[in-house]
Amino acid sequence: MSCRACEALIYFQFRDRFDAAQARVARTLDRVEDLIELIDRSLKSEEAEDQQISFYAKVHSVLGGVQ
Repeated sequence: MSCRACEALIYFQFRDRFDAAQARVARTLDRVEDLIELIDRSLKSEEAEDQQISFYAKVHSVLGGVQ
């Protein structure tokens, strides 16, 4: 057999495994992208919360001085 014939035989013999592995990698990448998006949203939420706390602290300090 030629090298191409050997490559074809190996490919067709293991094609299902290759396809399954490729699908698993694609699903894993999708999950990683979802986690990155979730972390990004969480960080933005924490920043917004920190800004809100800072705002309320400033309001409290201003109102606390006025009686």
